[in-house]
Amino acid sequence: MKRRQFLQRAAACTIALSLLDVHSLFWPLDAYHLAQPDLLHLLDDQCVHDIGMQYRRLFPQENDPDMLISAILSRSKVRNMSLPSTRQIHLHRQIKYDFTHGQTAHINGWVLSVTEARQCALFSMLS
Repeated sequence: MKRRQFLQRAAACTIALSLLDVHSLFWPLDAYHLAQPDLLHLLDDQCVHDIGMQYRRLFPQENDPDMLISAILSRSKVRNMSLPSTRQIHLHRQIKYDFTHGQTAHINGWVLSVTEARQCALFSMLS
């Protein structure tokens, strides 16, 4: 193989790998995006992880990533959550719905919407 061919192939592989989401090889793409609650901007990762672990202890029937993803997306009419704006709109609506309808969880001194608590639980599984 000549140097020029090697460099072309190396560049092509680099581009291909940069476009590939390595996490999606193991988990659905939605899992990683849905496991990013807005709480991460307010609290540190460890606190969010602890909230998620406690939620999973309180609700062992939801201690499954597929179940959590389904529950987070349960009221969504949009099935393609790959666009960040679509995902954020859905999650904000879901969280507002939860608070409006009293669907909250009291965990580690926090009052969270069930959706936020589920996001934390998913985060604790994937981190």
